[in-house]
Amino acid sequence: MTMPAFDYVRPESLEEACAVLERHGSEAMILAGGTDLLVSLKQRVFTPKCVVDVKRIPELRKLEFDEEAGLTVGASTSLWELSQSDVVCAHYTAISEAALSVAAIAQQTMGTVGGNLCLDTRCWYFNQSEMWRGTLGPCLKMGGDACFVVKEATECYANYSGDTAPAFMAYGAEARIAGPQGVRVIPVDELYSGDGKVPISLQLGEVLVDVRVPVPVSGVASAYQKYRLRESVDFPLAGVAVSFRLESDKFADVRVVMTAVGCAPERSSRVEEILAGSPPTDEVIAKASKAARSQARPLKTTVMPPPHRKKMVELIVKDAIQSAVSRCRNGSGVVETMETSG
Repeated sequence: MTMPAFDYVRPESLEEACAVLERHGSEAMILAGGTDLLVSLKQRVFTPKCVVDVKRIPELRKLEFDEEAGLTVGASTSLWELSQSDVVCAHYTAISEAALSVAAIAQQTMGTVGGNLCLDTRCWYFNQSEMWRGTLGPCLKMGGDACFVVKEATECYANYSGDTAPAFMAYGAEARIAGPQGVRVIPVDELYSGDGKVPISLQLGEVLVDVRVPVPVSGVASAYQKYRLRESVDFPLAGVAVSFRLESDKFADVRVVMTAVGCAPERSSRVEEILAGSPPTDEVIAKASKAARSQARPLKTTVMPPPHRKKMVELIVKDAIQSAVSRCRNGSGVVETMETSG
């Protein structure tokens, strides 16, 4: 399959990038690593008139840690670079694990943090070739008047499948966004609209610059777990990030965030309520995991049926909590990094 024709622009500053994006409006798309966008262009899922390559912009390449300000992750930082950072592995375990879980090393090397955070929602109909979709026509997400996945749906329920968003949310991270009107800072949670059709809340002309993660509270441990069919290529069918500390052998500062079971990553308030102030016993963890299963609302947007994915939510939440508990008790949040030759 070939890509549609488009103008290619490679700005070297944020100001230039925002100006180009504003000028072209909804007919422009941002290119970072390209691991997802280029496939979608070949499938004619997207047919932009202008593609804006932001990889040369220096502000988007930062990966820095300050003991007072915390961690700054530029949007063009590769997922591999993030997963292998000594600071991230030592202090932000779930973020390292989430980045390391995206597809395989080839995709992690090319794919970027900003691209993963700003992934469009997916479903088994929308993410097919133009020829395949031509049998039924455009769905709600493509401007049509019908959903071919969820019976009688009047709104799009395409699934958000990013790995790093729940991990950043578990640490209370903020996103810094540049646009024609200047820079604004929002919680990472607010990047997501919850609308399957338009899932990312960036305005026309805006670019995600970086993500800023606070210095973790002493004793905090975290973990990220996901379920997928093939480790080398697949998006998550369910994922969860957890973060907490044990204070007098009871859960404190609990954050539990699920992904790939709805149109946006979502904090599980019920699970957090069950864990907060409770001891890390098997009974408490089992109760919390069942609550996560109850809250998850996956639909028929992927190849696996919703009941199966709900069951897997229960299992991965249990595993993630147990992993983080073990790290709390060992006094270490460090994860092992992978070695490469050359």
